[in-house]
Amino acid sequence: MTPSAADGHDRKQLATERPVAESRIEREGLKAGTRAPLFSLPDLHGRALSLEEYRGRRVLLVFSDPNCGPCNALAPELVRLDAENPALQLLVVSRGEFEENRLKAREYGFAFPLVLQDKWNLSKEYGIFATPVAFLIDEEGVIEQPVAIGVDGILALAGTPAAPSAISRWRAIGRIAAGLITAIIMTPLRAAAALVCPPGRVNCAGKCVNLRTNPLNCGACGRTCPPGQACRNGMCLPVRACPAGYVRCAGKCVDLRTDLLNCGACGRTCPPGQACRNGMCHPARACLAGYILCNGKCVNVTTDPLNCGACGRTCPSGACIAGQCHAQACPAGQVLCAGKCVNVTTDPLNCGACGKTCGPGQRCQNGVCSRTCRPGQTLCNGACVEITADFHNCGACGNTCAPGQTCQNGVCIQRPCGAIGLTNCAGACVDVANDPLHCGSCSSQCQPGQTCKNGVCA
Repeated sequence: MTPSAADGHDRKQLATERPVAESRIEREGLKAGTRAPLFSLPDLHGRALSLEEYRGRRVLLVFSDPNCGPCNALAPELVRLDAENPALQLLVVSRGEFEENRLKAREYGFAFPLVLQDKWNLSKEYGIFATPVAFLIDEEGVIEQPVAIGVDGILALAGTPAAPSAISRWRAIGRIAAGLITAIIMTPLRAAAALVCPPGRVNCAGKCVNLRTNPLNCGACGRTCPPGQACRNGMCLPVRACPAGYVRCAGKCVDLRTDLLNCGACGRTCPPGQACRNGMCHPARACLAGYILCNGKCVNVTTDPLNCGACGRTCPSGACIAGQCHAQACPAGQVLCAGKCVNVTTDPLNCGACGKTCGPGQRCQNGVCSRTCRPGQTLCNGACVEITADFHNCGACGNTCAPGQTCQNGVCIQRPCGAIGLTNCAGACVDVANDPLHCGSCSSQCQPGQTCKNGVCA
């Protein structure tokens, strides 16, 4: 496939360009037995983290993206895998901005490290341009298995048992002996130097976890929340129902009518440059006045319960009033629509009733969607007109001028004959070039049987 065919545009291939089929860039992932390329990338705290730090441990290296639907479906599975398999080190390489990755890590309760690559730079070194994908790297930094693609493939790869290291028998015996000596001498020292976790996390089976949010260690190490429950403030509680108009996708409440990552259905992502409107992906447009763009959709942060006061700030109560979370009670003149208080007489997304959205170029007036007219125009019967000059709306909507009149400055007046190429004869506009009663001039009448042509009777 040529570059022009790939992007859907009919352009000529440059002399310096090479077809994908002839490209030497690996695109199917590095093969098993290849030494994993080393890297050093910033984590979510800005600290440089390298693959070399995990030499001696098996590493599941996962490539992800915060705007990838399958990646979001994989996230809770990675949290479970991290808690259930302490012998396997998880390391996620993501793309995108720091803030959106921080929000995702906080939402799913990541206890494992996440680093950020620039565009596809590291993906290129590992030979694959897709997410989610994963490589299983052994203790000596060698890729054990072929690349795994998708949620099921990655989970299957994570369950692969460790293969024996390709070292000589004597080297293996030496390691075993050294391990026994180390165990006898160093065990008391290691016990004293137990894993120290950052503030807010505790050591559970060799992993630093947040007991307030981790569903596998909720309130205490090993306390697992049953299906259908989530860990909130260290307690297993039923998964909270979403506000009216929202559904749960990958563990969070979303509006399928407007959510860029779940447009019309969970996991259906709009491509770059498009926005989700009424559950369908469309070319992005600027937000209406009073709205800002949050995660690819236009929201009003003064009323949106999922973006209350700022993008991503969710109201537990389900009601956002003036950018602050409140109990579900709306002020006078407002009603609750999809968990937020709105004025249905003026809200273009709830015009006259919850969920009734005004179309492009329209605004909500007295609960009715109507067009927005330019300065100097007036909305009359669904059309924008200039009442200073409109024949059918002269001075006011519906005020039609009489035949022979014109509208000037909002007043109906008799049209000057000269303005339309006629002559005023006794108060009537006539065509003296063809009128037999005024042939050539007023009152110059042709004889019976004659006609007037070019102002001459013939």
